[in-house]
Amino acid sequence: MAPLWPHKRARADTDAVFGDDIPDPRSFIASTDRSKRPRHSTVHTEDGDDSDVSFASADLAHPRNGDTTVPANLDALDDDRYQEADDLQATQAVARQMERNKHQKNSAAENGIIEEIRCTNFMCHEQLTVTLGPLINFIIGHNGSGKSAVLTALTLCLGGKATATNRGQNLKSFIKEGRDFCTLSVKIKNQGTSAFKPESYGKSIVVERHFNRAGHSGFKLKDVNGKIVSTKKAELEDIIDAFALQIDNPMNVLTQDMARQFLSDSTGKDKFKFFMKGTQLETLSGDYFMLGQNIDVMESKLKTREEDVRTLKKLYEEAKKKATRALSIETMRQKETQYKYMMGWAMVGEEEQKVDEYDAEIERVANIIQDKHKEADEASTRYERAHESWLAVDARVRECQQALVPLQEQKDMLKGQFDANKDSLIQKQADERGIMELIRAKEKTIRNIKAEIQEHRRRQADADGGRQAQKVQELENAKLAAQMAKDDLSQHQEKLPDLERELRQREEEYQKRSGYVHNKQEEIRTIQTTIRRIQQGHGNWMSAYHQNLPNLLRAIDGEKGFQEPPVGPMGRYVQILKPEWSSILEKQSGQSLSAFVVTSKADSNLLLALMRRVNCTSPIYIGNSRPIDTTPHEPNATVDTWLRVLKFTNDLVRNQMIINQGIDQTVLIPDRQTAWDFMNGPPAERKNVRHCFAMHDKYQKQGHAIMIKAGTGAVNMEPIQAWTKEYRMQAEKESQLNAEKASLELLQQELRDLQDIAKDCKNRCHRADQAIKSHSQQTRQLRLEQQRTQEAVDRLEEELNDVTPVAGEIERLEEDLAEQIRKKGLDTGQFEDVVNDRDRINEDQRKLKRELEEVERLFQEVQEEQTKAEIKSNKLRGKREDALQQKNQCLEDVSAAEMERTELERMREEQLQAIEELKEQARSICSERMEILRGETFKSIEKKLQRLIKDREQSERELGGSQEELLAKASEAKISLNHAKAEFRSLDKTAQQLKISLDDRGRRWQKFRRHIASRARITFGYLLSERAFRGQLVIDQLAKNLEIHVEPDITRANADGRQAKTLSGGEKSFSTICLLLALWDAMGSPIRCLDEFDVFMDNVNRDISMKMMIGAARRAVGRQYILITPQAMGNVPLEEDVKIIKMRDPERGQTTLQFNN
Repeated sequence: MAPLWPHKRARADTDAVFGDDIPDPRSFIASTDRSKRPRHSTVHTEDGDDSDVSFASADLAHPRNGDTTVPANLDALDDDRYQEADDLQATQAVARQMERNKHQKNSAAENGIIEEIRCTNFMCHEQLTVTLGPLINFIIGHNGSGKSAVLTALTLCLGGKATATNRGQNLKSFIKEGRDFCTLSVKIKNQGTSAFKPESYGKSIVVERHFNRAGHSGFKLKDVNGKIVSTKKAELEDIIDAFALQIDNPMNVLTQDMARQFLSDSTGKDKFKFFMKGTQLETLSGDYFMLGQNIDVMESKLKTREEDVRTLKKLYEEAKKKATRALSIETMRQKETQYKYMMGWAMVGEEEQKVDEYDAEIERVANIIQDKHKEADEASTRYERAHESWLAVDARVRECQQALVPLQEQKDMLKGQFDANKDSLIQKQADERGIMELIRAKEKTIRNIKAEIQEHRRRQADADGGRQAQKVQELENAKLAAQMAKDDLSQHQEKLPDLERELRQREEEYQKRSGYVHNKQEEIRTIQTTIRRIQQGHGNWMSAYHQNLPNLLRAIDGEKGFQEPPVGPMGRYVQILKPEWSSILEKQSGQSLSAFVVTSKADSNLLLALMRRVNCTSPIYIGNSRPIDTTPHEPNATVDTWLRVLKFTNDLVRNQMIINQGIDQTVLIPDRQTAWDFMNGPPAERKNVRHCFAMHDKYQKQGHAIMIKAGTGAVNMEPIQAWTKEYRMQAEKESQLNAEKASLELLQQELRDLQDIAKDCKNRCHRADQAIKSHSQQTRQLRLEQQRTQEAVDRLEEELNDVTPVAGEIERLEEDLAEQIRKKGLDTGQFEDVVNDRDRINEDQRKLKRELEEVERLFQEVQEEQTKAEIKSNKLRGKREDALQQKNQCLEDVSAAEMERTELERMREEQLQAIEELKEQARSICSERMEILRGETFKSIEKKLQRLIKDREQSERELGGSQEELLAKASEAKISLNHAKAEFRSLDKTAQQLKISLDDRGRRWQKFRRHIASRARITFGYLLSERAFRGQLVIDQLAKNLEIHVEPDITRANADGRQAKTLSGGEKSFSTICLLLALWDAMGSPIRCLDEFDVFMDNVNRDISMKMMIGAARRAVGRQYILITPQAMGNVPLEEDVKIIKMRDPERGQTTLQFNN
């Protein structure tokens, strides 16, 4: 027996939770949410009849004093002492059950069994529907056919964890490859008196679980008609508890891996774990331990109540003292006067201490100023290094972007060739099928004509009934023609999906090209709007920025807390002198032109708060208004630079553009080749040059960025896309207007080219649509032909008895035969030509596919490299900005510290003057300076004075009352104390009763465990005897070990048997199956699932085990069994309570799997 646990759990025992050993009740720590209702386990026992015994109804017990615990060795000795009696009782119960089940028919349970499992995009299945029988189900199929997916779907749909299936670490891993979501559905029978909410769900409950690759998951609980009743998981848990399905019980749903481990690789400790978990003894043990913890909580509350009693007792004693207390009021007044004197001189002392604090603070600020100067120098060095690193990585990003352009063009070209070739191949295949059908039809016609000729010649010699035979033959020919017309119609209809697919492809291409046209039209409208705005000479400059910018500017104007007003957006203070560069420079400036500039960290924080308030967020830079002198670091004066083509009206904006964009060292050369030659020229000519921008050869708004890669010195070029929004920089009206008109002409030419392409795509769509309409017309004609041939059959059947043979029929048939043979020869030649064309197109298609895959691989590699470089560039850009902000912050800190030092010195002088005034005031109260005790302050003396005054006033009020009033207050305090003591004793008594009840439940738990073990031992021996085996089940509760000893030869004298490791593979598997059935016999769940239980058995052991499992299933009346095996079921005798579900291998394009019952 397991040891009785004390009401205080041992510290050392709290570490063993789901470790190598099964925890006993005192070491189990409940980890479930206390908001959920507790689950009560059930154990199936038999003593004359079947009953489910609920441990939750038993009384709890726990000893109050002593914290005694029965040692573990006495527990094991207790089991050994009762084993003989328990085994005898269990033997009698098993014998009664076996005798009763011989005459009892297995019938289905009214609720709690699985009726149907559906899967969509789950593991290897795209669509799967499995309808289960109510009793015994065998799911068979080849390896890889998805048998185990059925149990996996059942576990996950009913709330099981993904890791519990041993098939994946998360739900996403179960989604079929190439799909984005998965849906599981389980239908549960819900009938009878114990049905779960039948008024809401009806006769069946449908549990549906859906999840996707984004990580979203949810449940839907539906009634029998598919109406959603609930979407809460708590409702599902209530259903699982109500039917005791125990999906998370490893013995209840034995997956493939768990079955393999249990049948072949499990140790004695593993089997003991399965025994404890399968019979729910472990869960019940944890529930009892949680009750023990609740008792501990109650005891801690008792301690709190005990403290309350002490407090009430103290209040009573104080009330009693007040009745007799009489203090000297005069002594209190004298002490009050002394405290007042001390307060005056205490204030002087405290103010003198502040002078010392000012001196220490001034020294501290001086040290900060020195440290901040050093930090500013270090931050400047870090910024330079970060800037150089970012330039190198940014150059690599542009290299990758440039490399992707030709690869994308080549990929698009190959894809177009591949699609065109594919269309030709589909057409050839359709032609090949059509010609082959014609050849087959002609061959069939030739055979039929030959047969008719032979039949006519045979009947020609027969004088009796010859005419009737001829009519019979004509009827057969008419039927053959009707069948051929039907076949022609069917073959013609098979071509429709190919035509519809081609139409969809043409429509998708047309939609894509139409999108390009629409985008180009939007660009043209944007430029036209810009031209009109320039020509009209007015417009709202803020339309180029965030829509909430006006609100932000009004908030800035109304804010008085700025040290200096923010400057922004920066584009408002920049004028471009050469508007032909507007698009390129706007694109390269990015968000800088929309940014604001402040001069302090405090202003930055205040501006950020305003931006968040008005929902208008833009970058914020911290800078200095002192202009940066770039003259020594600029390129040769003969070339334009970014800085030289701009005019700034604010030095803060100019400084930030130099720092963040490097505009002083970026040259502008219109011609791309000239710019490339310049960057590859002598270093002396491109001194102080970091970047070079050039215009596109054809599109002026696009351009190229040329830069020198740091470290290697290599020159790289990357594209610059056109700026498609409104310009933020100011420009001279006439030059900007000319530049915009030139861009408009280029865009209009591009639009015309795109419209031509879109028109061609539209014509292709029309041709594909006409092909479908032609196909429909031919379909109607073939239907008419089918109706005509059928009418001929009907007519011949009516005339069969009235016609006579027609002379010359044989001659006509021979002419038809010759004509059909000639047509067949023509079709055969045409078929050979089509096959040759198809093979040639196939070869071209394979070559194009290899080239396309190679280009896609190169494109992917460059794209991945670009992504890595962009990630690194973003990180380095962030480091560069952080270094710049740190530098600016250090300079601001120096300025702030110097201002703080000046302020501290001023405050020190003011403090000295205030001290002299306080001394004069203190002398006016007390001429001699009073000594203040160490640790006393003005506030502490003031508190003592206030407390003394309060006590004096309180004493005065108390002394003003009558003796009767004081006695009444003491009496009330005594009554409150007595009431608290009585409540404490009542709560303590309740705790003692709960402990006694928990102790009683512990003993019952041990008794149930003992009876379950005995039942399992006897059932195990009975099952072994069905194959003439002898053995025993050895359960060591102390060592937490379960071993089986089996002797295959029942005639041997050795009664101990052999251990499992000494048995053959089939004998071991058969013995373990017996153990599994013995443990199942002790479980109360309505379903039992086992996956691939016979993979390690030979045919003999498998047949015996199969029959034994079917017999055990029939003895477990009302239980549903789901057994999975890759083997066939031909040698197993089946009855109406056994259903076999054979699964087929999933096929491409299959939507629903078919099952043969």
